[in-house]
Amino acid sequence: MRGGKRLLGLIQGIFTPFFFPPARLLLSNFPPHALFDLQLRTTMSTSERFDCHYCKDSLLGKKYIMKEDTQYCTKCYENLFANCCEGCSSPIGCNSKDLSYKDRHWHEQCFKCAKCSRSLVEKAFAAKDDLLLCTECHANDYSSKCSTCKKTVMPGSRKMEYKGNSWHETCFLCHRCQQPIGTKSFIPKDTGYFCVPCFEKQFAYQCCACKKAITTGGVTYQDKPWHRECFLCISCRKQLSGQRFTSRENYPYCLECFSNLYAKKCVGCTKPITSLAGAKYISFEERQWHSECFTCMQCSVSLVGRGFLTQRDNILCTDCGREK
Repeated sequence: MRGGKRLLGLIQGIFTPFFFPPARLLLSNFPPHALFDLQLRTTMSTSERFDCHYCKDSLLGKKYIMKEDTQYCTKCYENLFANCCEGCSSPIGCNSKDLSYKDRHWHEQCFKCAKCSRSLVEKAFAAKDDLLLCTECHANDYSSKCSTCKKTVMPGSRKMEYKGNSWHETCFLCHRCQQPIGTKSFIPKDTGYFCVPCFEKQFAYQCCACKKAITTGGVTYQDKPWHRECFLCISCRKQLSGQRFTSRENYPYCLECFSNLYAKKCVGCTKPITSLAGAKYISFEERQWHSECFTCMQCSVSLVGRGFLTQRDNILCTDCGREK
């Protein structure tokens, strides 16, 4: 307020998370001496002069206002110190209530909703682009609409949001069981939303190992669904998801287990011979060698693609065989 404090006080709105509460007269904000210094008085007839400090008109027999130990007639006081009303642009006189919000002032009769013109005195209100609105107008113009019931989601009420849509908490329901989803997990399907138990019952595949629903990250083997954590080597129980594996009699095996259990062993290094990586091997008289292991027993020269001789269980190149 310009020019100091006034007896008639201020009515202030305090912003809540959504609306300003009703404005109230706050005379208790003034110190005790202000009630005396700013008191509106009527002078008594006297022989002494008692003039307005500004216009010098006599105040004898007239109402006046004291400000900082200085007297003013009501007209001068209003011209010098009164706040200007935001609604009507007129000064807020000494006999009017001054309603204030964020350094702006209104007459009591001018403090109203910018849209419907209803009085906002002692009522909650909201501010939007320097306009004051009642709660109903603000909600109708600026609050989101529920995607289910199409009614306004009032500020201060609980609201559910997903991908730009809004719902009342009681309107966001599972498409199958029709119970409120609230803050629980849900799964969108087509145009509906499902709580997890209903989605699993209606849509999810059942893991052929544990018989439970597969909601995320399943794998398929032989046209059967599995949880990733359930798709294991039948021998060592190591997880096979994301790993190379093979099968025998429709059972999955990791490469290590399959090789140890079923692969032929190389005569040269005794390690399993597998063809899973396209490796070549040599077979002779029911014995097998890795290509790199098929060498002369005497000089270790490779015998792949060359003639060789046998001596008991040994194989020799033709040169070493002649020497024998």
